[in-house]
Amino acid sequence: MFVNGETTVSRHLVCWLYVRSAWSSRITGLQSSDEAVKVPHPQHWRRFMYLVARARGLVAPPPVHTTTSAGGKKPRQLTESAKKRKIATEEEAIKLFAELVPASGPPLSVNWDGMLVLKAEQLQGAFQVPPHVGKQVVWELFENNFRLELLALDRCVRPRSSTDAGEAEQQDDEVKSVFPHSSWLSLTMPKWDEGLGAEYLGDRKVYLENFRKLLASWPGQEAVDLSGMSVVTPEGSSALFDETNVRRIEAIAFPFYCKTFFLYFNRAPCVPHQIPV
Repeated sequence: MFVNGETTVSRHLVCWLYVRSAWSSRITGLQSSDEAVKVPHPQHWRRFMYLVARARGLVAPPPVHTTTSAGGKKPRQLTESAKKRKIATEEEAIKLFAELVPASGPPLSVNWDGMLVLKAEQLQGAFQVPPHVGKQVVWELFENNFRLELLALDRCVRPRSSTDAGEAEQQDDEVKSVFPHSSWLSLTMPKWDEGLGAEYLGDRKVYLENFRKLLASWPGQEAVDLSGMSVVTPEGSSALFDETNVRRIEAIAFPFYCKTFFLYFNRAPCVPHQIPV
């Protein structure tokens, strides 16, 4: 959604910032027993962003009802099966996001990280989100997707349905320990790199060790290999680490994670990134 034209990208960013807090509140309220929660796919999100744009009076093109014939000369009508798929997608999107679509009204001012990004009157016509804000919003989306995808995958590999509530909570806490501040979501823009995406080894060692421990509990030869390794020194101090061990663990852990994710979800996962400068 964030790579298809400057105007559309800015519209999507503004719509996301309108609903970001409500969506975050829904996610942080998920419990370890909520394994059957339906995850929206890209078509659901596109439809949802259109509904938000329409509700807040942003300039947005209507949903596309035609496709272009070969050569791009004349539009042709969607087939009946395509129409049915589109209607089904719209109904699913409305069901998934119904309570998150804002009430109809004029555009609202847009804020990010405690700062005013665009005033309401600037959204009456064409507008552009400042590039540095767009980079930060996209970084946060990638970071939060990584966190929630790791949780979703761990619940597939280690189903919570076969455990009692206490053990399920403990397993969720093991996933949380991989993230800064043990939180499912990054809700404020960090001032420096931290977590698995940090540039310096010392800033990611604790999270990498917890990531290693988590993956070591999964099935597979890579898990066996990781179980016999450690980020910390033989003395066991988390303040000290062996750079060679860090490199070896990362060389095994991240490919293992990506491969396992693909096996369950048939696509590549989001991975940690350094914060944009």
